[in-house]
Amino acid sequence: MKTKDFFDMVVEERIAMILGQKEMVREVEWIAQAEEMMKNVDAKQKNSLLAYINRLIDEVAVSERKLYLDGVKDGIWIAGLVLQYLKLPQNADPEHIL
Repeated sequence: MKTKDFFDMVVEERIAMILGQKEMVREVEWIAQAEEMMKNVDAKQKNSLLAYINRLIDEVAVSERKLYLDGVKDGIWIAGLVLQYLKLPQNADPEHIL
């Protein structure tokens, strides 16, 4: 497994953990509702709808991954600020670390 593939897998697993079981239950309910609604749709319309839904899902997945990674970057930045602050002499002005 390549390093990038491993990193992608870890990020996806972490996002799934954050969203938790509650989201999965809701998604199963949505899928059941969508399948029920699509029973009476002809094959051509069904294929078009499925393609559209798949594009939406892909876009949401990219957005969730980006939000997660941006949160990690923000956390690292904040941790760096805290470490800089802790290294300041007692009488120093903390404004200069920002």
